[in-house]
Amino acid sequence: WSLQNQLLDCLCTFAGHTGAVHSLDVTADLKLVSGGADGMLNLWPGDTRKVRNVVPPLTTFDHGGIIKVLRWCPFDGPNSRLLVSASDKLVNTPPKIAVWRLTDDNKFEQELCIEQLLAKAGKANDVQWAGGARTKLISAHDNGYVGVWLAEAPGELLKTLKLHAGPVTSLFITTDGSTLLTASHDFTAAVVDITTKEMTTLSTYRANRPLRAVTCSPDFQAGKAGSIIVAGGRAERDITTSKDLVADEFEGSILGAESGEWQASGKGHIGPVHYLLPLPEVGPNGCFATVSEDGCLRLHDFTNGTCLYSDTPMG
Repeated sequence: WSLQNQLLDCLCTFAGHTGAVHSLDVTADLKLVSGGADGMLNLWPGDTRKVRNVVPPLTTFDHGGIIKVLRWCPFDGPNSRLLVSASDKLVNTPPKIAVWRLTDDNKFEQELCIEQLLAKAGKANDVQWAGGARTKLISAHDNGYVGVWLAEAPGELLKTLKLHAGPVTSLFITTDGSTLLTASHDFTAAVVDITTKEMTTLSTYRANRPLRAVTCSPDFQAGKAGSIIVAGGRAERDITTSKDLVADEFEGSILGAESGEWQASGKGHIGPVHYLLPLPEVGPNGCFATVSEDGCLRLHDFTNGTCLYSDTPMG
C-alpha cells in the first residue's frame, strides 16, 4: 500500500494462494512470506517499489496443515533466514510448530518440529521469538496457557504459564525484548516480564469483550508509562441480536498503562479485529494498524485513535 493519500492506494497484489491467507511476515531485506488455509508457504520478492501489478511467488512450498502464524527470527540479523510457523490440523496433518531455514536457492528446510507435545496444549494460536542466553519460542494456546520452548532441536518445553481462563489468542513482545503481552477470550490482556526465569506477571488489563489482538506504544512500561492497545470482539455466531453488541465491540481500545483506563479508540470496523500492528514511524505520534474480519485495513493515531489511513473511504 502507498501512504501518499489518506485513502490507501494498492501498489501491487501478491497472488498465488487458493485459500484464505492467515499470516504474513517480511524481513528487513524485504523477503516476504505468506501462509494460509491451502497449507502452502509462499516466498515473495518484498521490494515492489517499481511494480504496479500482480506478483507471483518466488517459491511455493507444501507446508501442510492450515498455516496460522509465520514469523522471521529477529535474532538472525537483518537478512534472517530462520522462520517459525504454527499450523492447525488439516485432514491427517496434525497441528505443529516448526522452524525452517531458507536456503540460498530459496527452499525451506525444516530444522525443528514440535508436534507430539502439542497433543495436550492443542494448536498454537500465535508464536513469538524470544531472546536470552538461548533463543526461545513462546506459544499461545486455547487452554489459557503460554508455552516456552527451546528454539532448537529437539524443541524442549522449558516452561508453561497459566495466564488466562480462556483461549490465548495473540502475543506481542516489546521492542527491547523484555516484556510479553498476551490477549485472551477471557476479556483480559496480561503483561509478563520475560527477562527472568520466573517470568512474573506484571499487570493485567481488562476489557469488556473477548480479545483477539494486543500491542503497545513504543514507550510502554507495565503499570508506569505509555499505553496498551487491545482489540477483538465476538464472532457473528455468538451474537444473537444487535442489542448484544457492546458499543466498542470492534474498536481498537487504547488503555493507559498506569491506570488501565480507556483513553481513546481506533474506530470504523464492523467486524471482529484479528490483528494489530504497531507503526511508530508513521504519522505525527506513531500509529497502529487494525485488520478486521470486515475485510478492511485502518491506521490509527497512537495517542487519540484518529484514523489516519484506510483502504476504504472514511465516513
